[in-house]
Amino acid sequence: MTNLTKALNSPEESERLYAIQDIIALKDSHNKTDVYAHADAYAETLVRHLESDTSQAVRNSIVYALKLMPCTKALSLLFELFQNPDAYLRNAAVTIFGTKGVDGVAFLTSQLDHADREVRKLVIDSLFQIGSKEDEFQAGAKEAILAIRAGLNDPSINVRITAVEYLGQLNDTQSVEDILGMLKSENDPMLITAALETILQIGDETNIQDTIKFLSNSASEPDRINSGSSANETGSVSNRMNRPVDILKVHPVFLPEFIQLIAKCGSVDNLIGIIEFLHSKTTYTKDIVAAVEKIKNRYNSIVFEPKINDFLVNTIKNKDIDENSRYAASELLLAEDESITNSLSSENIYLEIGQTLIKEQSMIVTALRFLAKSDTKEGKKIIDDIKAATKDMNLLAICDEFGL
Repeated sequence: MTNLTKALNSPEESERLYAIQDIIALKDSHNKTDVYAHADAYAETLVRHLESDTSQAVRNSIVYALKLMPCTKALSLLFELFQNPDAYLRNAAVTIFGTKGVDGVAFLTSQLDHADREVRKLVIDSLFQIGSKEDEFQAGAKEAILAIRAGLNDPSINVRITAVEYLGQLNDTQSVEDILGMLKSENDPMLITAALETILQIGDETNIQDTIKFLSNSASEPDRINSGSSANETGSVSNRMNRPVDILKVHPVFLPEFIQLIAKCGSVDNLIGIIEFLHSKTTYTKDIVAAVEKIKNRYNSIVFEPKINDFLVNTIKNKDIDENSRYAASELLLAEDESITNSLSSENIYLEIGQTLIKEQSMIVTALRFLAKSDTKEGKKIIDDIKAATKDMNLLAICDEFGL
């Protein structure tokens, strides 16, 4: 050990790197009794060198070694790095703790009430690293998740947000009820958003329906977030009465998550209510198109519903909407075998869309598909004229691919 310690103090970077490699190699020694007897001593030495060494290559090698080594007695020294001003050292400590399984959980749990909220957040980060390694440290993973749940009651908003997000990523369905309770009692928008995203990720249908009901029927919700919709945005009284959920009570900050909740477990009427309320707000178009696609998987032929159909057509034709949303809306209409009629006019809906999109170079392929689907002489003529005039071999190949 003396020789290795001396090598670690060498002014030569290569000597220090060789010393670290020799320490790592000890774990594969046939005589492990001596190795494990001195493991904590090696680990303490390496942690000190990690903090003082100026070579990044040496630092990286030390981190790698400490991840492989048992270092129970060195955990206190490693924990001190959580308060180091060097972000690399703080992150390295989290990474190393993340490999320490049950021993790491036991130590970190004892620090959940540390006075420094930033340290408590790093404790949660480390527990998440352990919780993510179920195959490697099954008992440690389960205990880490239990410890992260304690973070839901932390006095720091940032720690609570971190705990909520991690529990979702760790698929801890047993924490959903606690997160639902937090959702209903908290007033910080970022924390509420994190809770909504976690419920979306791991909540069951009952949890999601409960969340939909709370967001859309809680009269105090806009007041809690200190904002609300203006009278001009609320629509008519009759529209409010006809909605199965009152979208007017959903705070605008949470509309994207609310739409995703509806997409996952809501009804077609819920979706129509959203479209009616947000029809002129292109900010939410991407979310609504995604919701139509998901709800379509549960309810066949919803694109034939007039309100949904009109929304998709208007989305496709609107140049101010991002192209990905327009393409997605197009696929929803093009996928139907049965012809869709336009509730706004008697014109063939596919011909109408094709004639509109053919004027945009970026939408020309989609336009050709709509024209072909229109099954009209006008549509066929436009396709033939395009094919005759173009010198774009890629476009011609696409036409052949779709049988145009």
